[in-house]
Amino acid sequence: MRSLINWDELRNLTRPSIFSKMSDEEQKNLWNNEADYYNHLINMEHQGTLNALRCVPILPTDSVLDVGCGPGRITSQLAKLQGK
Repeated sequence: MRSLINWDELRNLTRPSIFSKMSDEEQKNLWNNEADYYNHLINMEHQGTLNALRCVPILPTDSVLDVGCGPGRITSQLAKLQGK
């Protein structure tokens, strides 16, 4: 059975042509730099979230309900700040 999707053509359309002109080493360096940049952004987001949560007047006796708010990264940080 023939596939409905031409994966080679899709790859050619979605992958910038610059990669075909780069050596493997250059591609590796590019992606390593992108990963470093992404990690830097994540660390900034994490610090920004902690700074915002420190402004929320939550007491250790308070309860917080987290409904459908993603993987719970913010809630787990809030629990740590609350001492739970």
